[in-house]
Amino acid sequence: MGIGVHRADTAGVAMAQQVIESWRSAWRTRRAVVAPDGACSGSGSCPHVEMAQAQLDVFTQRGDHAVVIGGQGPDRVGTTSVGSVRAVAELTADPDRLAYLVQPGFVAEDAAPIVAALRSRFPHIRGAHPDNICYGPSDRRLSLRILASTCDIVLVVGTGRRAGPPDPDVTAMPGWAVIHEITDASELQPEWLKPAESVGVVARAGSDAGVIQQVVDSLSGLGPLSVARRGVVTELVAGPLSRHHLHIGAVPAPTSETLLEFATAPS
Repeated sequence: MGIGVHRADTAGVAMAQQVIESWRSAWRTRRAVVAPDGACSGSGSCPHVEMAQAQLDVFTQRGDHAVVIGGQGPDRVGTTSVGSVRAVAELTADPDRLAYLVQPGFVAEDAAPIVAALRSRFPHIRGAHPDNICYGPSDRRLSLRILASTCDIVLVVGTGRRAGPPDPDVTAMPGWAVIHEITDASELQPEWLKPAESVGVVARAGSDAGVIQQVVDSLSGLGPLSVARRGVVTELVAGPLSRHHLHIGAVPAPTSETLLEFATAPS
């Protein structure tokens, strides 16, 4: 940040000094905790969208009516969108020719009770392969909760959905952090940062991830800064899990041999 003013402009000089003093008060050692970039809005940029479309084609070809959990907009032929357990209760369909999938962009935890309601009412319903589930929205929600629980303030940065309805993951953030929604670093205020030792930074859903770096660069100019990327990122495991990754059943008491084995096992 820089301020330019002609020295003959006494009013401008006084204002510049005031601005400098206000930002000087925000100088301190702090950390920035950045949520990982993994938000999914269910748009064409998500690879799961193409997978979902292909799965709907499979359902249609075998004669099933497809229930799209979390679907938005007009239903395509042969599909019905549901977004709540109540909608399942109102669903009318052939119980023997019914299938479902979760719309990419819909939080998997929100879909779980809807899936349970579908399976309870339609025991023969068939679902898409679980590999088709998009975990990006779930990861983002959990990452925001981590930021809200461990930071003094959280900066939600970017344009994204700002013109539309509020981001539900942002408005539902728990914890004691104060939340500020800004378009870019130019909207930062020194009074926000003065008491903040830990600053959470997350891009608004649908925004360019580059806005995060802009904010971090601005914070680095306000004192020594430690930057950590912290959040939840779900990975699908290809192939069977080894015994170093998963234990099923009773776990035996550790011995010196097993402790040594796990200590030397490759990560």
